[in-house]
Amino acid sequence: MKSIFLFSTRLRMFLTELPPIIFLVLAIIFNDKADDIMKLYPLIIVLSAIVIFIFLYLFRAVIIRYDEVRTVGLFSSREHIIINKDKTLAITLHPKRFTVVEVFGDGGSFDTYSWLKSEDSTTINLFRAKAYGSLNTLRKILRYFDVDVEMIDELITKDGVEFDLEKIKVASSTVHDGKSIRIFFKETI
Repeated sequence: MKSIFLFSTRLRMFLTELPPIIFLVLAIIFNDKADDIMKLYPLIIVLSAIVIFIFLYLFRAVIIRYDEVRTVGLFSSREHIIINKDKTLAITLHPKRFTVVEVFGDGGSFDTYSWLKSEDSTTINLFRAKAYGSLNTLRKILRYFDVDVEMIDELITKDGVEFDLEKIKVASSTVHDGKSIRIFFKETI
């Protein structure tokens, strides 16, 4: 199934892998010249473990599909939410390519949210994740949900634009110096 993959870690953070990798390469090169019984194998094992740990620790992402949004990564929150009828997917692009992915809905049954029993229809934030992207990321997400190119250009360049499509309703706005695109699902895709 097709999906959109957004990194939650800046790629420059992976530069922290360079020093252990350099020392690992040097340890492998000079391993034959060591005179000890174990040579440099303990150092090679420890450096390999450090490189793998740093990668696993830093690898975090948000995956957007037709039916769900989830965070992935061994050290991430690993949350996920099913996207179905009457939920809203909001993607907000902040300055410096910082993107917030949110899903809003009524929360389903109020048995879980006892403090909402007295309220009428209330929209609550069901999912929130941070990722990195640009205007091209917004375009890619809108194309993924079958929005026409002309509509995408108008949504990104103008403020307060709304389009009502067959299965979704798309609206744009400016929030806190950033561009926000909201996709309301009229039916489960």
